[in-house]
Amino acid sequence: MGDSGPITIVGMPVSISPDGTISSNGAISGRLQLVEFPPTVPIKSVGGSYYSAPAGAATPAKSSQVQQGMIESSNVNPITSVVEMINAERSVETMRRVLSLFSTGP
Repeated sequence: MGDSGPITIVGMPVSISPDGTISSNGAISGRLQLVEFPPTVPIKSVGGSYYSAPAGAATPAKSSQVQQGMIESSNVNPITSVVEMINAERSVETMRRVLSLFSTGP
């Protein structure tokens, strides 16, 4: 979605600048509508890669940029996450054993 509604792109090559301006064949086709949300705004998944936020919650982007050709990656290291999960599981198991010892008594 652009600042003025849907963007129509005619021709190739297409390039997108960091401020969201879309150009094709050297002519400007439009500009992406870049917005940001405060951290407290509840953003809900509505299926696929679509999200919904309360009306009026979006503000014009001040620090966000578009990076053409970049692939978004996870913000989680899977190896670290698995190790943390195993440690948590072991802690829970240890606490379960301690509680069972207390409940059975001497």
